[in-house]
Amino acid sequence: MSFGDFLVSVSLDVTVSDNRITDIVIVEQNGGPGYEALETLDRILEAQSPVVDAVSGATGSSRCIMIAVYKALSAEN
Repeated sequence: MSFGDFLVSVSLDVTVSDNRITDIVIVEQNGGPGYEALETLDRILEAQSPVVDAVSGATGSSRCIMIAVYKALSAEN
């Protein structure tokens, strides 16, 4: 699933097993070095929800990741 907003975009794959998010893999991301917000992936896996706190200094990237994960989960149903 992918999502982009202005200068930031992300394409990712989400794996769900037994109704749990088990893996999130970034396929492609645009947003500039240092603004990847990769911590967002761990936060989503821990919370089992795409609604988590954004990474400070990388809010746009964090939100793109959260929205793309939400869209992927919605497509699963």
